[in-house]
Amino acid sequence: MSESTIIILFICITVIVLYGLTIVFVFSSNAKLGIKGKKADSEVCITLDKEKDN
Repeated sequence: MSESTIIILFICITVIVLYGLTIVFVFSSNAKLGIKGKKADSEVCITLDKEKDN
């Protein structure tokens, strides 16, 4: 294993861990908010759909 391979693996693992933590954080905050979280999600979906049309 060369140094560059180890660096690439380290970066990949770090990104995966951060991504996983982000998902866990989003799910836990949505669970706490409950209805508010669902309403916010639907609003985000609507704005994304508008952006797709443009």
